[in-house]
Amino acid sequence: MPNVAALTLSPAGRHSEIRYRLPGELAVSADAFECAAVPFEQASPMRNVRPRRGQRNFCGDWWMATGHRHVAFESWVERDFLISADFAPEIVAVSSQPFTFDRSSKTAPRRSHTPDFFLRLADGSACVVDVRPEALVKPPDQEQFDATEQLCDELGWSYRRVGEQPAVLSANLRWLTGYRFPRACDRGTAEIVEAQMLRSGSLTLRELARAVGDPVVALPTIYHLIWNQTLRLDLRSRLLHEHAEVTVSSA
Repeated sequence: MPNVAALTLSPAGRHSEIRYRLPGELAVSADAFECAAVPFEQASPMRNVRPRRGQRNFCGDWWMATGHRHVAFESWVERDFLISADFAPEIVAVSSQPFTFDRSSKTAPRRSHTPDFFLRLADGSACVVDVRPEALVKPPDQEQFDATEQLCDELGWSYRRVGEQPAVLSANLRWLTGYRFPRACDRGTAEIVEAQMLRSGSLTLRELARAVGDPVVALPTIYHLIWNQTLRLDLRSRLLHEHAEVTVSSA
């Protein structure tokens, strides 16, 4: 069992204590100015995410191509968020239930909260995320989220509360997840696809697959290139279809 470390912050008369677990037998002591150096993206979950008899939500582990590790989720909404995070090139690492903080002051009651996710971004910055559909946010929940956002502001992190992902985008990303791993991409086919797109600039999905050769062979590689955003198409307006326009990423 990893050791639990505590980090105490006391800005503006407030007292905040962060508890977290790192892999192995690590004992960490840090003040607010050292907090940015703590690799919360590697943290172990602060509570077990396991199904219980009679629960309404579905929980499990999602294998992230980003970071090459399982990340726990406690609902389909959280699972869909993880898929969107896996697709986002600016996110390089994700951890679930990364820490628990207790916060108190002379003018506010003591609050304790475990955020859903910690994101490490490509530029080294950090973002803490809570996932809760708007319809399920009650006043006590909002107070917790406000306290979490305030804590993140003090630490120089960003904070987001997200709800359900857009339905069409979410469905398309779920399809593409089947092709996100390198095994889905044939390097020779990918070179033909990229050369064809450089010549054509824009083709429908059907045209591109047929121009490359056998669509059954070509499509897994094409989907992989869409997932890693070498190729682009509109994933928000319609479900993937053979007449969707494919272009080369400008990035």
